Amino acid sequence: MKEKKRIHAERKILRKADSVIATTPTEKKIIKKFAGSKPNVAVIPIGVARTFEEVKYRKPPVDARFVYAGRFTETKGLFTLLKAFRQFLKHDLSAELILAGGDEHAINLNTGHPVLPVLCEAVEGIEDSVIFIGPTAQKELAVLFSKATAVIVPSYYESFGMVAAEAQGCGTPVIASEVGGLQDVVKDGKTGLLVPPENPKALSEAMTRLAEGRRFTEKLGRAAMKREARMFTWPLIARTVQNLYEVIADGENPPSVSDGS
Repeated sequence: MKEKKRIHAERKILRKADSVIATTPTEKKIIKKFAGSKPNVAVIPIGVARTFEEVKYRKPPVDARFVYAGRFTETKGLFTLLKAFRQFLKHDLSAELILAGGDEHAINLNTGHPVLPVLCEAVEGIEDSVIFIGPTAQKELAVLFSKATAVIVPSYYESFGMVAAEAQGCGTPVIASEVGGLQDVVKDGKTGLLVPPENPKALSEAMTRLAEGRRFTEKLGRAAMKREARMFTWPLIARTVQNLYEVIADGENPPSVSDGS
């Protein structure tokens, strides 16, 4: 009963609002499907902190280096990533995977190895190539992203995909699951690669493609940095929101941030 009341209230609010802000075109479609065609929905993404925009562009590293940042949960796709990296290592023993975030009690910060049994099992045999660095400040994360071959976001679902946007601000291509807002934040073949979720083989193949195609990877990284500057900067977003208030007051259709692609 409570769930029905909540859904009814949410649908009513969406239909009566002067405008609704969605962070991606995919989210806009979800809102329209849920509330019908009546709501005016503007697409305005979330902004990237300037810390990620201030890092100077770097060319991809010679040795493959992949970075993951986020919670160590099943839905974030961490274990799919570890399976994919295990497959990737069969062709490139010099590669490394750096995992930032998670619970500091789940890892040994002195050794860079996990202590939770489920994580220990997941990296058994590849411990020397997988480095756990724990919770990481934005400035350190930005440097880490900028030195990576690619940042990987293997989530089963993301409404937006903040890490993907931040990585692009650093000029680093992203390999992400083709789900939710990630398929809007990352432009497949232009600023990164999209792969099916929960698919270690496809993820491993995407990692190989970027590791072996340095020119392609560099092209993606430069395009990623340019696109972030066009879409995910706070000054642009602030102006768009201000414009939204003004046009609503004048009874016009709400503006959206252009995809730019």
